[in-house]
Amino acid sequence: MAPWDRHSFFRVTGEEADRVLAGVWEAPAARGVPEELLRVLDTYVRLLLASGHSLHRSDLMQMLSRMPQQVVLPWEADEAFVTP
Repeated sequence: MAPWDRHSFFRVTGEEADRVLAGVWEAPAARGVPEELLRVLDTYVRLLLASGHSLHRSDLMQMLSRMPQQVVLPWEADEAFVTP
């Protein structure tokens, strides 16, 4: 079994999820990942933990597509403004 699917054997909700995810978004936040994106990702991960479902790229992409605006990641921002 892949390490990222181990959560599917048990449910993690509420305070347990808070403990499991404590500090997990600090590194991306420090790299400048937008707070709105981190909130969406946190919600998605909590849903996976609570439901015991595996991560599916198509589900994640669908959730991200529902964000109100296109998110530009910090390491892509410079590329977005490069003129040929």
